[in-house]
Amino acid sequence: VSIMRGCNNMCSFCIVPFTRGRERSRPFESVVKECRHLVDQGVKEISLLGQNVNSYRDMSGDSTASGDEVSEAGLSRGFREIYKRREGGLRFVHFLN
Repeated sequence: VSIMRGCNNMCSFCIVPFTRGRERSRPFESVVKECRHLVDQGVKEISLLGQNVNSYRDMSGDSTASGDEVSEAGLSRGFREIYKRREGGLRFVHFLN
C-alpha cells in the first residue's frame, strides 16, 4: 500500500524528485481504510511503501500529534538524529500501532 509519493531529497543519481514531484503523504485515514479493505478481502500481509517512509507526515485535518505519545527507539550514547525532526501531524510510527 503506497503511503506517500515523491521525494524531497535531491540525490545526484536519482530522477524521482523530477518525475514524481515533491514528497507528499497520503492521509492516515485513507491508508488505514485501504488496509482494512484488503484485510476484508483476505489479504494476510500488507507492506507500506514509499520512497522514504521515515519522512511520512500526515498534516491533513486537525491532528497536532507530535509522536511523543508513541515510544521512540532510543539512540546509543554518542549518536544523534541525522534529520531534523518536523513537528505536528501523524508520523510513520503511528502506523505501527
